[in-house]
Amino acid sequence: MAVDTRILKQIKNADPQQRRKAIIALADSRDMAAIKPLQEIEQGDPEPKLRELAAKAQTHLKEQMDKMAAFAANPETYRAEMKVSEREAARAKSYMEEAMSTYLAKDNAKATKALIKALKVNPTLKTDSYFLSLVSSITGKSDAEGLNVLMDGQARSEFINTAEQGKIQKRKTDHRSKAEEIGWSAVIFDLSVFGAVIAVITFLAPFVFVQLMNNGLSYQAALTPEKYEQEMVKFPAEIAATTASIEGVGAVGLLAVALGSGVGSAVSMFLFGFLVHLLATRLLGGNGTMPFMLSQLIPFYSLTVPAFFIWWCIIMVMLSIGAAPIGLLCAPIMGLASFVVYFKAAGRVGSAYDFGALKGCLSMSIASFVLSLLSSGLSYLLASTVLSAALGTAGI
Repeated sequence: MAVDTRILKQIKNADPQQRRKAIIALADSRDMAAIKPLQEIEQGDPEPKLRELAAKAQTHLKEQMDKMAAFAANPETYRAEMKVSEREAARAKSYMEEAMSTYLAKDNAKATKALIKALKVNPTLKTDSYFLSLVSSITGKSDAEGLNVLMDGQARSEFINTAEQGKIQKRKTDHRSKAEEIGWSAVIFDLSVFGAVIAVITFLAPFVFVQLMNNGLSYQAALTPEKYEQEMVKFPAEIAATTASIEGVGAVGLLAVALGSGVGSAVSMFLFGFLVHLLATRLLGGNGTMPFMLSQLIPFYSLTVPAFFIWWCIIMVMLSIGAAPIGLLCAPIMGLASFVVYFKAAGRVGSAYDFGALKGCLSMSIASFVLSLLSSGLSYLLASTVLSAALGTAGI
């Protein structure tokens, strides 16, 4: 049966008015597949008036179908009887334009549905050469065979289902081809850039922190006791010792830490991507490659991480010059922005695997959780090993 499933649900509605609308819709469907549900209503509906209406609807539908068949057999004889208003002709033309545009967009299923609408509005299109050429092009059959597909409910339904499945398969194939264009060389470059960005930020952050904290301490030291008490954020004296410790590390030590941080971040990003790919393809049915996903994700983080670093610097500047309210106001906005960035990244993962942002978010969340467990486990093993070695050296 090719009758709209929404109408089939509506004829079972508890509201008699809804069932009445469904009967009228079936009567006007110009589709012999509507006869069976109308017969079921006639035989089983609890409302006598609706049973009577269903019987009349069957008669009306058969008469319309007979007229259409007669018109197809001898259009000149029945053309006067099947008059089409200018409004209906205009509607049918718009449906044909829709069919042409969707056919050019390679969506034969949608184009077929538009042709059906055009034919229902204007049955005289059965003899229209332009309409028949559209039918032939969209169905890939001759004029007569294509018209039979439109008129036969079951054949029409099968053709639309096949076209929709073909469109889905084509989209998957095109997406896979696009994904396979990205190789590991591009990913290695992106990881190198990401690692370099993290290394630079790790190297600069201590200098920025020390400079701004020293400025903040100097600013607060110059305040009178009354004004100092009014400060929203007060820097403790221990901050000076912290900044001195950082300065004691020296540029060479900070550079070593920065390089280690950059390499570690690149490795962590790769492991994160591997877990996301594993979950996306094995668990969530994603269609894509790991290099393609990483090529979408890593450059995004390489741009957003510096933005957050600059934002953090602005907050620290506000705190160091006595504009703490402004700095503290920026902090929750920064937190909100981090959620936006996370969901944007999830959208990129969803696009890379052609399964949407929701599954992208799910795969990223699970991957982050698993990675944190692995990190915690490694930290625990390392700490246990160090402690055991220390106890062994002490002879305990």
